Amino acid sequence: MPLVMETYSFLKLISLTTLLLAWLFPAMALPTLKEQAEALLAWKATLENQPAQLQSWENSSWPCSWYGISCNNHHQARLQQVTEISLRGLGLRGQLDTLNFTTLSTLTSIKLAYNQIRGSLPPALASSLPNLRHLNMQNNEISGEIPRQIEHLKSLVGLDMSSNYLSGSIPSELGYLWKLRMLDFTYNNLTGHIPRNLGNLTKLSILCLGANQLSGYLSRELGYLVNLEKLDLSENKLMGSIPSTFRNFTKLNTLILWDNKLSGCIPRGLGYLVKLEDLELSQNTLSGSIPNTLGSLVKLTRLSLYDNQFSGNIPLELGYLVNLKSLEVSGNKLMGSIPNIFGNLTNLVNLFLDDNQFSGNVPRDIGTLMDLEYLQFSHNNFSGPLPPNLCAGGKLKQLIAFHNNLNGPFPSNLVHCLSLDRVRLERNQIEGDISQFGIQPNMVYMDMSSNKLYGELPDHWREWPNLTILNISNNNITGKIPASMGQLSQSRLNILDLSSNKLEGQVPSELGNLKSMFHLSLADNLLYGSIPLEIGALSNLEHLDLSSNDLSGSIQGSIEHCIKLRLLKLSHNNFIGNIPAQLGMVSSLQDLLDLSDNSFVGAIPNQLSDLIMLDRLNLSRNRLNGSIPASFQSMESLTSIDVSYNELEGPVPESRLFLRAPVQCFMNNKMLCGVVKGLPPCSSATHGAGQRTSYVNIVLAMIPIFMSLALVTTILIFWYARKKSKATTTDNVKQLGSMFSIWSLDVADVFNKISKATGNFSEAHCIGTVDMGLCTKLDLQHVKYLQ
Repeated sequence: MPLVMETYSFLKLISLTTLLLAWLFPAMALPTLKEQAEALLAWKATLENQPAQLQSWENSSWPCSWYGISCNNHHQARLQQVTEISLRGLGLRGQLDTLNFTTLSTLTSIKLAYNQIRGSLPPALASSLPNLRHLNMQNNEISGEIPRQIEHLKSLVGLDMSSNYLSGSIPSELGYLWKLRMLDFTYNNLTGHIPRNLGNLTKLSILCLGANQLSGYLSRELGYLVNLEKLDLSENKLMGSIPSTFRNFTKLNTLILWDNKLSGCIPRGLGYLVKLEDLELSQNTLSGSIPNTLGSLVKLTRLSLYDNQFSGNIPLELGYLVNLKSLEVSGNKLMGSIPNIFGNLTNLVNLFLDDNQFSGNVPRDIGTLMDLEYLQFSHNNFSGPLPPNLCAGGKLKQLIAFHNNLNGPFPSNLVHCLSLDRVRLERNQIEGDISQFGIQPNMVYMDMSSNKLYGELPDHWREWPNLTILNISNNNITGKIPASMGQLSQSRLNILDLSSNKLEGQVPSELGNLKSMFHLSLADNLLYGSIPLEIGALSNLEHLDLSSNDLSGSIQGSIEHCIKLRLLKLSHNNFIGNIPAQLGMVSSLQDLLDLSDNSFVGAIPNQLSDLIMLDRLNLSRNRLNGSIPASFQSMESLTSIDVSYNELEGPVPESRLFLRAPVQCFMNNKMLCGVVKGLPPCSSATHGAGQRTSYVNIVLAMIPIFMSLALVTTILIFWYARKKSKATTTDNVKQLGSMFSIWSLDVADVFNKISKATGNFSEAHCIGTVDMGLCTKLDLQHVKYLQ
């Protein structure tokens, strides 16, 4: 035991001696500059790439002249030591754990942002650098957990690990880094709760933990961070209410909490954060009214509250936010009118009011906002005209106001607003002469469908070079489709919808120049002539609707070349000739092939069965003959088929589709039979078909005669009964029977034969209909009476 005590005392003496020597002679405890250079060169050798900037890393005796390396005198030893590594944005590929941090213990700053450094954050980094003040590894590929040894970095002032792949929880040990002023872990994969003891970091001015997977409640201890200037906790899974202690953030200029699961009301105390410039609470489940105290935030430039459950009216006080550039309240349950005082928001660039329950007129003064670029108020109940001076400042880019009750004229300013790139006013009652629309060099998307536009289409489409979508369907537009629309061939025009107007003339062949087109609808107009062969050159076309016009001619040689078609609708026209067999090669046809109500003739091409993805097929109301191809039974994707009102005959293919199909989809043909319920079985329909058809036709032709005779006979009976009042009803019946016997007819026998021949009066043997749409049948009660 004494020996052990003596050994312990000896070791303790050595340690004290070493510490004393290190204090008296600090250079003895520090690595030499040469050793530090060798450590850096060893790390450079492990990098997978060698940027040109690192060519200066050669002279191991003096690394202070190397690119990205800084040195300073040690405060005690007064020797040059490496203090900073700054290699931002060189695309370095490697790992940190190959860097000897023990040798580089004098580092005060590591800045390796925007590289491709991967691997975990080495514990040695956290426990070997007592003087480290700045660690910036932003935009790299660091993964794994944050080491708990990070608590040893007592000198740390700034820690930026944003845009990496860190996982696990935020260690509570971070709460011991009292000197921290900036902590940024945004865009990682961190989970768990935000440690309560982060509230101890009272010197923090920036705390950014956004774009992770953090959960749990916001602790009231965060309210102790009284020096915070920016707090970003967005894009997480945080829940619960916003703590009332947030009113302590008197220095805060940015509060970003969007895209979480926060609930409850906005604390009125947030209205006291008078230095606040950016307040973003959108995409949560916050409810209640918008507090009028927010009107005190006169420095506010952005107020984002969209996609919540706020209700009530817009506070009048928001009109006092004269520095506001962006107001976003879309996707809530707000109602009432928009205060006229919004005309005071002269710095407003973005105004998003869409998807609410607002009503009344849009304030006229909104049109006078000179800096306004984005105005959205779709899906509301606004009425009245658009503000007449919209685009007064010539900066308006987007006007989104669809699905309201707007009426009145289209503002004259908008007609010549060259800055516009997106206009959506569909489903309103706006009036205007479309021929007055000016040149729109920046227009990308225009949808003014379902309004009251009139006039003829202008002829200067070549001046709309950026147009991708044009939808002006369901208006009162007249005249011809300008051939100049084909001069948009240099644009990216993808969608052209002119349907449900009063356009006339032929389809311009120049439309075949629109090589980017994938949706073309000219349906429900007064167009005539044939389909231009040039339409077949639209190799990207997926949706073609030319239905409900007066088009004619053959479709052979045109649309079957549109190999990407998903939907083809040519119904309600006057097309003639055969259905092109080549349509079966358009294997992309998936949604609908509708050729109904035309004058197509000939047989249904077998090749249509190659459309193995087709959902709906309509060939009804044509003059097609022959049979339904047996290969149709392999079209398993079909959910509906209609071949009614043709001249088809023979068996219907046997498949689940036909077994479940309604008989109405096969009616009014020559003689179809098979598995469809309501059609005759093919065995009875084909056996002795000639004799049976003749016999059935004769018998059925006699039915009206017998019914007429029965009616006349009944009248005679009643007339005879009045003259012979003493005769009994039985005598009358016998006399009726005698009358039939004169014609040598056995009524019961005739009835049985008719019933047997017609399959018990099946609708399949109907030869005519009456106005009520019912098949003509023999009244069974009359027959029984005659028996």
